[in-house]
Amino acid sequence: MYCILKLGNNKAYTDNAHTGGIYVKIDTKTGNLADTAYDENLYSYKAHPLTGVKFKDKKIANIGQVVSLAEKLGNICPSMTFVGWDIALTPEGPVVLEGNSSPGLTIIQRTYGGMQEFIKLVQAAGVLK
Repeated sequence: MYCILKLGNNKAYTDNAHTGGIYVKIDTKTGNLADTAYDENLYSYKAHPLTGVKFKDKKIANIGQVVSLAEKLGNICPSMTFVGWDIALTPEGPVVLEGNSSPGLTIIQRTYGGMQEFIKLVQAAGVLK
């Protein structure tokens, strides 16, 4: 339904929101990154605060593999209606790190344009009537 690139920040060892991680929307069809990322406090960034790399015109080349993996995972866990899959991008392809039964909805709403856009996504996926 949605895809977000999680990036570490503040020289932390993790990309978690609580350690200053930032999040940027990925178009699940093209792999293109949105031009703005957000943190847990909903501050926005046009470039990564530590590296200065801009998000605009950046792309996840193998997004089809990531989406396909997430869909397969969803099909093997049909009783779980909502899961946030953490998938790492490696030279060998995408690898599952974990599944979260209650992923952070604040970041999803912010990166996808608010609750109304999120509701449209879940309706389109047939999860919500």
